[in-house]
Amino acid sequence: MRTPAALVAASAASIALVMALAGCSGSPEPAPSASVDCSFTAPGPASDSVSVSGDFDTAPTTTFATPVTSDITERSVVITGTGAVATSGAQATVDFTLYNATTGAQLFSTLDAGGQALPIIVDESQFLPGLVKAVACSAVGSRVVVVVPPGDAYGSDGNAALGVTPADALVFVVDVKDVGPAPTPTATTGTTTGE
Repeated sequence: MRTPAALVAASAASIALVMALAGCSGSPEPAPSASVDCSFTAPGPASDSVSVSGDFDTAPTTTFATPVTSDITERSVVITGTGAVATSGAQATVDFTLYNATTGAQLFSTLDAGGQALPIIVDESQFLPGLVKAVACSAVGSRVVVVVPPGDAYGSDGNAALGVTPADALVFVVDVKDVGPAPTPTATTGTTTGE
């Protein structure tokens, strides 16, 4: 059984990861969808080299020879879903397991005890481009594996808290659990001073 302190630590780690995945967008408003068309990320030799087993919505068993590298983000479909499709500007709720593609180490999983699915906006300006490319054009019920080069991940900064250097690619195994419209930004009210 997990202690309250362990649950608080796990929750804090989850919040920190979500903030890191959200990137540094200056605008809290989602970008409007220009089209309902999808431009999906194609599979390639790197994403096809990652073996994933296990049922949807359960922790995956993932194996790959290290290092896995690619100059572009590649996505392979492991399980094809039949639900709503995550189009540009939509909100998708996903579970994912993240690996360092250089070392093979598992870095984080929303499927671990105490983890929670992550709602993301399908917009590369709001989340890591590689994660958005994994989700874009995926149907609810899909499990995809994506290999993300540093430029679509943490770039020249890396992410020391997660153990990702600027040169490390990432592997995500993503389950698309739900898709719907992005939340509408709420208006904030404030007091003007008349200056």
